[in-house]
Amino acid sequence: MSESFQASTQYGDWKGTAAADEFGADSSFDELFEATGNVDLEEEIMIGFEFYNIEGSLYVSGYFHPKPAENGSGWYPSLNEQFQKDQIAPIKVKKVRVELTLEQFFKYFKRFNVVLVKGAIDILGREYKIISGVE
Repeated sequence: MSESFQASTQYGDWKGTAAADEFGADSSFDELFEATGNVDLEEEIMIGFEFYNIEGSLYVSGYFHPKPAENGSGWYPSLNEQFQKDQIAPIKVKKVRVELTLEQFFKYFKRFNVVLVKGAIDILGREYKIISGVE
Protein backbone atom coordinates (compact mmCIF):
# COMPACT_ATOMS: atom_id res chain seq x y z
CA MET A 1 0.00 0.00 0.00
CA SER A 2 1.38 3.41 -0.95
CA GLU A 3 1.07 6.36 1.39
CA SER A 4 2.22 9.95 1.00
CA PHE A 5 4.18 12.51 2.97
CA GLN A 6 1.03 14.40 3.85
CA ALA A 7 -0.63 14.83 7.25
CA SER A 8 -4.16 13.58 7.63
CA THR A 9 -6.66 12.68 10.30
CA GLN A 10 -9.86 10.70 10.28
CA TYR A 11 -12.12 13.67 9.62
CA GLY A 12 -9.68 16.35 8.35
CA ASP A 13 -11.30 19.17 10.32
CA TRP A 14 -8.02 21.13 10.24
CA LYS A 15 -5.20 21.07 7.68
CA GLY A 16 -1.91 22.88 7.54
CA THR A 17 1.84 23.05 7.38
CA ALA A 18 4.73 22.71 9.81
CA ALA A 19 8.36 23.78 10.03
CA ALA A 20 11.04 23.05 12.63
CA ASP A 21 14.65 23.88 13.48
CA GLU A 22 16.72 21.22 15.22
CA PHE A 23 19.10 22.14 18.02
CA GLY A 24 21.94 20.69 15.94
CA ALA A 25 25.24 19.26 17.15
CA ASP A 26 24.26 18.80 20.81
CA SER A 27 21.48 16.34 20.07
CA SER A 28 20.45 14.32 17.07
CA PHE A 29 16.80 13.50 16.47
CA ASP A 30 17.97 10.34 14.64
CA GLU A 31 19.29 8.97 17.97
CA LEU A 32 15.74 8.22 19.11
CA PHE A 33 15.29 5.78 16.28
CA GLU A 34 18.81 4.35 16.33
CA ALA A 35 18.25 3.46 20.01
CA THR A 36 15.48 1.04 18.94
CA GLY A 37 18.07 -1.15 17.21
CA ASN A 38 16.07 -0.92 13.98
CA VAL A 39 18.13 1.81 12.28
CA ASP A 40 21.77 1.83 11.17
CA LEU A 41 22.76 5.47 10.74
CA GLU A 42 25.92 4.41 8.91
CA GLU A 43 23.76 2.95 6.13
CA GLU A 44 20.43 4.80 6.42
CA ILE A 45 19.34 8.41 6.55
CA MET A 46 16.13 9.92 7.92
CA ILE A 47 14.18 11.62 5.14
CA GLY A 48 11.08 12.50 7.14
CA PHE A 49 9.05 11.93 10.26
CA GLU A 50 5.55 12.28 11.54
CA PHE A 51 4.16 12.53 15.01
CA TYR A 52 0.67 12.06 16.26
CA ASN A 53 -1.12 12.09 19.55
CA ILE A 54 -3.73 9.50 20.34
CA GLU A 55 -5.51 9.92 23.67
CA GLY A 56 -2.46 11.20 25.55
CA SER A 57 0.23 9.05 23.89
CA LEU A 58 2.68 10.72 21.49
CA TYR A 59 3.97 8.48 18.72
CA VAL A 60 6.80 9.53 16.41
CA SER A 61 7.57 7.61 13.23
CA GLY A 62 10.82 8.19 11.38
CA TYR A 63 11.15 7.37 7.69
CA PHE A 64 14.57 6.09 6.68
CA HIS A 65 16.08 5.49 3.24
CA PRO A 66 19.39 3.84 2.29
CA LYS A 67 22.17 6.40 1.91
CA PRO A 68 23.08 6.99 -1.73
CA ALA A 69 26.56 6.46 -3.12
CA GLU A 70 28.85 9.33 -2.13
CA ASN A 71 29.01 11.86 -4.95
CA GLY A 72 30.53 14.86 -3.20
CA SER A 73 27.35 16.94 -3.02
CA GLY A 74 26.09 15.48 0.28
CA TRP A 75 23.44 12.94 1.22
CA TYR A 76 20.36 15.15 0.94
CA PRO A 77 21.18 16.75 -2.43
CA SER A 78 21.99 13.28 -3.81
CA LEU A 79 18.70 11.86 -2.54
CA ASN A 80 16.76 14.84 -3.80
CA GLU A 81 18.28 14.39 -7.25
CA GLN A 82 17.42 10.68 -7.16
CA PHE A 83 13.81 11.33 -6.06
CA GLN A 84 13.32 14.03 -8.73
CA LYS A 85 14.45 11.66 -11.50
CA ASP A 86 11.77 9.11 -10.64
CA GLN A 87 8.64 10.91 -9.54
CA ILE A 88 6.32 8.08 -10.51
CA ALA A 89 7.52 5.24 -8.29
CA PRO A 90 6.83 5.47 -4.55
CA ILE A 91 9.91 6.21 -2.43
CA LYS A 92 10.89 3.06 -0.55
CA VAL A 93 11.36 3.74 3.18
CA LYS A 94 11.76 1.95 6.47
CA LYS A 95 9.29 3.20 9.08
CA VAL A 96 10.42 3.09 12.72
CA ARG A 97 8.08 4.20 15.51
CA VAL A 98 8.83 5.33 19.06
CA GLU A 99 6.58 6.53 21.88
CA LEU A 100 7.65 9.70 23.72
CA THR A 101 6.45 12.38 26.04
CA LEU A 102 5.98 15.89 24.64
CA GLU A 103 8.98 17.03 26.68
CA GLN A 104 11.20 14.30 25.20
CA PHE A 105 10.05 15.15 21.67
CA PHE A 106 10.45 18.94 21.83
CA LYS A 107 13.91 18.82 23.43
CA TYR A 108 15.28 18.07 19.94
CA PHE A 109 13.94 21.30 18.43
CA LYS A 110 14.97 24.92 18.85
CA ARG A 111 11.79 26.13 17.12
CA PHE A 112 8.66 24.31 16.03
CA ASN A 113 5.82 26.03 14.20
CA VAL A 114 2.53 24.50 13.09
CA VAL A 115 -0.16 26.40 11.20
CA LEU A 116 -3.62 24.91 10.79
CA VAL A 117 -6.63 26.27 8.96
CA LYS A 118 -10.15 24.95 8.86
CA GLY A 119 -10.12 22.03 6.41
CA ALA A 120 -13.17 23.26 4.53
CA ILE A 121 -11.48 26.60 3.68
CA ASP A 122 -8.81 26.63 0.95
CA ILE A 123 -6.45 29.33 2.30
CA LEU A 124 -3.19 27.47 3.01
CA GLY A 125 -0.29 29.70 1.98
CA ARG A 126 -2.47 32.81 1.57
CA GLU A 127 -1.24 36.12 2.95
CA TYR A 128 -3.22 37.77 5.72
CA LYS A 129 -3.14 41.12 7.55
CA ILE A 130 -3.70 41.44 11.28
CA ILE A 131 -6.21 44.22 11.88
CA SER A 132 -6.69 43.71 15.62
CA GLY A 133 -5.44 41.50 18.41
CA VAL A 134 -1.87 40.56 19.25
CA GLU A 135 0.89 40.78 16.65
